[in-house]
Amino acid sequence: MKTARLISVIIVMMLCSSCIHFLFEKPTVVLKSIKARPTLQGMEIRFGVEVTNPNGYDLKLESLNFNFQVNEEGSGSARIESPILLPAKSAVDMEVPLITDMKILGKVVSSLVRGKELKYRIEGDALVKAALGEKNFHFLKEGLLSKQLLK
Repeated sequence: MKTARLISVIIVMMLCSSCIHFLFEKPTVVLKSIKARPTLQGMEIRFGVEVTNPNGYDLKLESLNFNFQVNEEGSGSARIESPILLPAKSAVDMEVPLITDMKILGKVVSSLVRGKELKYRIEGDALVKAALGEKNFHFLKEGLLSKQLLK
């Protein structure tokens, strides 16, 4: 009898964890700002990103990795350095460091300072965990970079 209960509990847990993909609503990622400052090694760039959790329960953003392109040229990649808690039905602002080639970055920053708008594309993956399981989300965001994004 105890074995049957144990097997039932295990089956229910397996079903719940496999159903988590249907219960997750995809978090959204929005580029809010770009912060640039000179360092001894060159330039430090940080993206101000807002991640919104539309779900009615907390999520943990385990990883966030993305590639950044400007005017269809590869400009760099970024990732979070540690997991981040995304409270239920709320947005979290974070800064994500950019790894890039300084020549490409110089062109982008100088174009923005001169007032030019540039097309950008951010494409990546986010691994999100909840109490019943985890899910990997792919995201793609395109838009225009303008001087207003520079902080």
